[in-house]
Amino acid sequence: MIIKQIFLFKFIIYWTFVYLKFMKNPTKELEILREKIQQIQDELIQNLLGCLHIYELEEDVYQKLITLIIQYTKSAFRITKAIEAQEIIELVLVNGIKNKQ
Repeated sequence: MIIKQIFLFKFIIYWTFVYLKFMKNPTKELEILREKIQQIQDELIQNLLGCLHIYELEEDVYQKLITLIIQYTKSAFRITKAIEAQEIIELVLVNGIKNKQ
């Protein structure tokens, strides 16, 4: 369940940037997307805590968890984009070489 949420979170972040190019009302759309990301972060924390059988949490600890998830997400997103860029470069090079032969 947690892995599924992490994947969903990465998926939403990726498509957020793709979708931004085609949106009609940028302010409203950005607000909706940010709310969805926050909702997924909250669900991830709830599932992690549920797995650990922790059902109550102080607000400062919760905020620290949110901060860590945001930092992780930024790092993971950068790495994901780098991987995707590398895959595209390799695909273009491989296809370019095959087409020349």
